[in-house]
Amino acid sequence: MSSAQVNPFLLPPLDKYNLIGTCISMILYGTNVVLFFLCMYVLLKKKAKCPGQWPLVATSSLLFILASIHIGASVRQLLECFVDGPRSNIPGASILYWLDFVSTVERLKGYVYTFIDTTQDLVLIWRLYVVWDNKWLYALLPFLLEVTHFGNTSANGIQFHSNLPLVAYILVIIINVGTTGGIAIRLWYMGQRHANNFTTSWSSVSQSSNRYLAPIFTIVESGAIFTLSSIVLLALFVRGDPKLEPAVNVATQLAATTPLLIIVRVGFGITHSLGSRKGSSSGSDSRSDPRTPAAITEVNVFRAVESDTSRTPVGSLLESGDYALDDMRKNRPIRSLADSEV
Repeated sequence: MSSAQVNPFLLPPLDKYNLIGTCISMILYGTNVVLFFLCMYVLLKKKAKCPGQWPLVATSSLLFILASIHIGASVRQLLECFVDGPRSNIPGASILYWLDFVSTVERLKGYVYTFIDTTQDLVLIWRLYVVWDNKWLYALLPFLLEVTHFGNTSANGIQFHSNLPLVAYILVIIINVGTTGGIAIRLWYMGQRHANNFTTSWSSVSQSSNRYLAPIFTIVESGAIFTLSSIVLLALFVRGDPKLEPAVNVATQLAATTPLLIIVRVGFGITHSLGSRKGSSSGSDSRSDPRTPAAITEVNVFRAVESDTSRTPVGSLLESGDYALDDMRKNRPIRSLADSEV
């Protein structure tokens, strides 16, 4: 049924839904602009010679470009709806406009959402691959699920998200929850495995303290943003709610926010307070003492993760620039540093 055959006064206020959704998206895009430039500062200047730097620069730039294209298309839709629409003298034109799911702008937004979602998932899968000592077997299942998700999305008309199968929304949640959980479990395990290495040098740290709690919570908290938005999309899809399309606009911006936020938080040491030393009476965070486990962890989220057969770290996303670590050789694993202090 074409929009000309629909009584607009019997429809929900689609114009208001999309106006509100686009306004929220514009606020989030402003946040992404700030995060992107902070991210480039961290990767290109603050951590200029960081291993793994250029993949993060490339993916961060791609996410920002896609988010920019999407918000530009959304603003174009608002102009067409509220400026050009009333000139047509068609009753309810601003509502009928949002029933055109095959317009060039709508299709462009559909493609952008698909690629920004896929890019965000691939960055997360890459982090899982790095933190598990570059063992592709651990990243194989999430990658196959992502290929399946991309195929389902592309084959079912990505220009209209209500046409997508239920499995497409479920796969997004499974990939994000599973991959983030895999990273957190690996960090927690390595923290427990080597916890005793620090207890002799830092007697104020409890033997049960896990020095990776800070990055674990940082990754989980940041990753939860897009995961929660995906759950909201799934709920709207199941209900057949007309707010689904405006919600996708918001989710598109959040897909770019999550990877950028993790880099910025780790780069500037804005990690969870659980990584700080216990028993500190000063109330200052862990960076006040560069020899604390939390301070070392904040230097690099993945640097301290070691393989079971080697003392070499599996990878590095960020290098130290915030702490007085002159007594530490950058290429030495954290475990070796701990052994030398005992």
